[in-house]
Amino acid sequence: MLAIEYVLVDHPALSEKADQYALIRVDTAAVLRSWRGSLFAHRWLDADGTLKVPRALGEEERKARLHVEEDIAAGKALRRPLLGIGILETVEFCMGAAEFLVLADRGVDALEVHIRAGQQKDFQNLGLALGLDA
Repeated sequence: MLAIEYVLVDHPALSEKADQYALIRVDTAAVLRSWRGSLFAHRWLDADGTLKVPRALGEEERKARLHVEEDIAAGKALRRPLLGIGILETVEFCMGAAEFLVLADRGVDALEVHIRAGQQKDFQNLGLALGLDA
């Protein structure tokens, strides 16, 4: 698989509360394995855990995926995803699902994301974090 070039920028919604979030590097495959257990994963993933092709996505998800793919092709910066741990102890996408999933689908095996600062140990304990304060 060819290397993909991309740039991530912080989501503007986090700027006013930056001290409440931590930047970590996560293993994309581990995040996807965890997220498969989410109540929302079926919108994006097939039963085998692979990203659905655009025609199999719902309209909102298809538009989001195509927008991210267009931004990558144009060399535009992508918003850094914000992840959390849900009530089922699975990863949840708070923001940036399309960005994360398209990059993972294109072979990016580690990605810098934001999480709530209080969830750093949860991400470590679930084997998702590759490093804190990346």
